[in-house]
Amino acid sequence: MTVLSKRGLFPNPRVGKLDFCKHCIYGKQKHANFGTAMHRTRGTLDYIHFDFWGPAAQVTSKEGCVYLQTFINDYSMKVWVYFLKHKDEVYETFKQWKTLLEKEIGKIVKRLRTDNGLEFYGAVFNEY
Repeated sequence: MTVLSKRGLFPNPRVGKLDFCKHCIYGKQKHANFGTAMHRTRGTLDYIHFDFWGPAAQVTSKEGCVYLQTFINDYSMKVWVYFLKHKDEVYETFKQWKTLLEKEIGKIVKRLRTDNGLEFYGAVFNEY
């Protein structure tokens, strides 16, 4: 636009002088790339991805659930999905899932990765 302005190709003479536009500069910025995380899982329950999602929509399920809680085993890519009615059911569902799986497989969960959502913080999760 500066080149066009210097050549006099703008029909409006007020546009002849172009001011610094901070929004244009911000729009051209690039985000720094995140490094790729390298973790190697050697067995079941070594690394579990844990997420909570919702409320899903204005329409509830037949049971009245609007939230979704998922657990993904990084080693086998097995997925467990739980449908929840209330957000405060996250901790109890996690405890039930962990107890069930550890008894069934005979191993303990070594690492649990979350997206640092606020539903994973609180006194009950910290004590556990």
